[in-house]
Amino acid sequence: MVEASSGTEALQITEHCRATLDVLITDMVMPGMSGAELATELEQRFPELRFLFISGYTPPDHTDMPAAQFLQKPFSSSELFEALESLGFAHPVSKTQNSLVAPSKRS
Repeated sequence: MVEASSGTEALQITEHCRATLDVLITDMVMPGMSGAELATELEQRFPELRFLFISGYTPPDHTDMPAAQFLQKPFSSSELFEALESLGFAHPVSKTQNSLVAPSKRS
């Protein structure tokens, strides 16, 4: 797992990332860059990347990313695992799978 304190930092980290990323878990609302903007940027670099958007706000109407799920905050760990399973991950998430976590608005 790779953690970033902002969308901009997540983009910088991925420029130097040698590992293949499997999933981006990001808040929809962040300072400076939305989760959707971050995902759009990363989708170009990592075409196989899957996305899990989280938010305490109303879910977006639709995302045009086929490998994306939305999780409403607050959520339980079992709901998180279910969302990851729906993206094709075995439960529990394998330690060999890499993810990039962008911060919530509170960061």
